[in-house]
Amino acid sequence: MKKYSIPKKSLILIAVLISLLITLSLVSNALQNGYDLFQKALAKERAEGNLEEAISLYQKVIDETKDESLAAKAQLRIGICYEKLGKEKAKLAQEAFQKVLDNYPKQVEAVKVAREKLSGLLRAQSLIKKESRGLSIRHLFTGRPAEEFGFGKVVSPDGRYLAYFDYNVGSIAVYEFATGKKRILKSKIKEDEPEGESWSFIWSPDGKAIICNWWQAPNWNWADLRILRIDGTEQRRLFHSEEYDDVYPMDWSSDGTLILTAFYGGHSEGKKIGLIFVEDGSVRILKTIDRSWGNMEFSPDDRYIVYDFLPEEEYSRCDISILSVDGKVETPLVIHPAHDSLLGWSPDGKYILFASDRTGTNDLWIIPVKDVKPVGKPELIKKGLGKIDVAGITQDGSLYYTFQRQMEDIYIVEMEQSTGKIKKAPEKMILSQEGSNSWPQYSPDGKSIVCVQGGGIMAERGETSLCVRSLDTGVERQFPLKIKARKPRWSPDGRFIYFTAIDRPSHWGIYRVELKTEQISCAWPEDPEDKHFGNIFVGISPDGKYYYYVNNEAEDRWKLIVRDLEIGIEKELFRIAVRLPFVASLSPDGKWLAVVSREEQRAIQVLSAKGGEPRELYRFEHSGGHPTWLAWTPDSKFIIFSKRNEDLGWGLYRVSIDGGDPQNLGISTSFISDVTVHPSGKHLAFSSFGPEGKAPELWVIENFLPKETKGKGGQK
Repeated sequence: MKKYSIPKKSLILIAVLISLLITLSLVSNALQNGYDLFQKALAKERAEGNLEEAISLYQKVIDETKDESLAAKAQLRIGICYEKLGKEKAKLAQEAFQKVLDNYPKQVEAVKVAREKLSGLLRAQSLIKKESRGLSIRHLFTGRPAEEFGFGKVVSPDGRYLAYFDYNVGSIAVYEFATGKKRILKSKIKEDEPEGESWSFIWSPDGKAIICNWWQAPNWNWADLRILRIDGTEQRRLFHSEEYDDVYPMDWSSDGTLILTAFYGGHSEGKKIGLIFVEDGSVRILKTIDRSWGNMEFSPDDRYIVYDFLPEEEYSRCDISILSVDGKVETPLVIHPAHDSLLGWSPDGKYILFASDRTGTNDLWIIPVKDVKPVGKPELIKKGLGKIDVAGITQDGSLYYTFQRQMEDIYIVEMEQSTGKIKKAPEKMILSQEGSNSWPQYSPDGKSIVCVQGGGIMAERGETSLCVRSLDTGVERQFPLKIKARKPRWSPDGRFIYFTAIDRPSHWGIYRVELKTEQISCAWPEDPEDKHFGNIFVGISPDGKYYYYVNNEAEDRWKLIVRDLEIGIEKELFRIAVRLPFVASLSPDGKWLAVVSREEQRAIQVLSAKGGEPRELYRFEHSGGHPTWLAWTPDSKFIIFSKRNEDLGWGLYRVSIDGGDPQNLGISTSFISDVTVHPSGKHLAFSSFGPEGKAPELWVIENFLPKETKGKGGQK
């Protein structure tokens, strides 16, 4: 039998190929291992909050991966983790961000973020400076746990802890500043309770317990208060009521016996200030007003209550008043044309702190008080705080607050009309005013886009403007408003822009602006004394004969109505018994309406614009009360909707009007609000905080009070 031999050159070639394949396999495995390790580190950081272990894993990624892009991302996350650990790790955070710049200069996105972070840290250091009375300002950290802040006072009276609602586990969490450790408080009274949320919580005067309201499925009202001891030894329901929709704990008396509480809605007329007794949960109502307020708290001696409120005759400013704890004596404290919001009481009760925009910026002021009366003029302490949310005044007189650098703008994406495929990442639209643009809507002819502008002081005072921008020339037209506008919608002929507006406390009306004359008028309700809480504009039929709006006949029952503009007859098309208003959208051909609720279990439904039974297209789970936004493709065949992704970011999807599985359009961003599709079907716009967004920052102002006010202790 003839033997065949393989030429030596062929053997060498085969050996080289085998070696190459082995090398490629090893590289591929290394890349995959590096990616898996990065995802594990990301889970440690975001889901578990174990920052030290996350840093260790990110460093392992850097040491082992051959992928420079992945290594740059890991180095960036190390800096972000150190930043989250607070001021003690600020130096390490700076070093980590600097390594991104030094070691990975070609990784453009990572370098950009690292440079911004590094700049922010250096800027924060420069602000830690001494001013009059030794005043100092310190940046504590950015991001978790600050990004989970709810409403109310969240820093403990002794300044050791920060309480916040952790959406990942659905419970109140307590973060210790000194160690960076957090503990989860059991918020549910029973294990089989449905999921819930809390947006308002306060500390006990001894810092050993927290009281929170609890918003729970299926009714989703806030009329439930719970006391949670931070050592985990007790969780109990203090108060529950079917009479009110919302109950907010505002302050805990220094002797520990009373909870100052705000009561809203339900079967009770007006808004109420009341006291809940900690011993037995009984209630005493002090005052009923037909206004809204933002903050209120006890005086350190528990004899008085200070609160801010909106005057009855307008919605554009806030004033401050002092009320005796028995509800019998009230004295105006700060009455001014500016917007003045309460921050808190000094520990000895001699000063009240408030923020005011009377100089043109939002500044820190104090006013001396004795009993229920001011005994001096307000004094400016610190200019240029920006729009802040108070997080508490501690026993040593330090003011903690959160500051939001979040920038909301309009983003445009190019879209393949037939497939819905997104061609490239969203791009921010450049407008004359940046950081406060929302609610975009393309004009019927596709030549213009309208959005709502208003941020900073304007947003605080409820003032916004409509901006109409030509897509051809870039020319902008501004329509200033003295009310807070949202959801602008064009008339079919492009002559008018309709919009929903909060025109007085707890009331929504429908307005319109005529572009030619620039005249602004109320379109609905016709009766200015209309008591309905919500009138939300949906759209006008293509022939201009009908308009559609959402209205509430009661605080927990919303209905979709069509109104014949010629004869004024209305017809109810759809209703649902939910607390939060559902979202509705009219198809471009005027034949269909899409609706979706804001419950935890959501269903996108479609019904005829003439009425009839709705048909379900897609059902999905959603955490939180943020709306699912709806928009139609120009051919009225698909509904585009927003949906929270598994990573808690937001994406866009589309579903056929005939049903079937939804299609992921391939967008991932930090936040999505009102979505609009260009009439050509080639572009889509929405408002967003950008690819990642920016978490709130926690700051503290120290040594700003007169020396004699410090050292007395107490709840504040």
